[in-house]
Amino acid sequence: MSEERKAKGAVINGYLKFVKKTYGAKGLEDCKAAIGIDPSTIKDGLWYEDAINDRIFTWLEETHGFSAVEKASRYTTKDLGLMSYIVRFVNVKRILKEFPKNYQTLFDYGTLEVEFIDDNNAILRLYDGATSKYSCPAWMGAFYGALEMTKTKGSVEETKCQFKGADHCEFKISWEG
Repeated sequence: MSEERKAKGAVINGYLKFVKKTYGAKGLEDCKAAIGIDPSTIKDGLWYEDAINDRIFTWLEETHGFSAVEKASRYTTKDLGLMSYIVRFVNVKRILKEFPKNYQTLFDYGTLEVEFIDDNNAILRLYDGATSKYSCPAWMGAFYGALEMTKTKGSVEETKCQFKGADHCEFKISWEG
C-alpha cells in the first residue's frame, strides 16, 4: 500500500460524469470550483490522490444530500464504457467474482474479498478501504450498480464499517435467480 492512497482517473471521471449528467454544466462548474481541480486534466488510466473522490462526495452531500454519494457510485459502476455493455450478458455472480481484481486495478490501497454463501448471497469484505464517512455509501452504490448492470433484482446491506470502528467494511449482497 502506498502512503498516499490513489485511485485511477476513470473513477474520478465517472463521478464527474455523474455530476454533469445529473446537475448539468453549471453543477459541474460548481463541483470543479469546490474540489479545486480542472476535470479535463484527469486521465482515466493515470493515478490520482483518492482524496479527490472525497472532495467530490463532500460537494455532492453539501449540495444534493448524502444519498447523492450512493447514486454517483451506482452511475460510475454502470458507466465503465465497453465493460458496461459486455456485463449485461453476464450474471451478477460472475461480476462479483471479478470485483477483487477490478478493485486492485482502480485503487492502490486495501483489498476486497468475496465469499459466496450460496447461489443467491455473497459477503464482500473490504480491508483498509474506508477512507471517510463516504466510503460505505459509495461502495453500496457500486454494488447496487453491479446488480443494475446485470438486470438483477437484489439488495445490498452494510453489515460492518471500518470507519465506524470495525476491522473491515462488510456488505451482504442478495439477489434473485
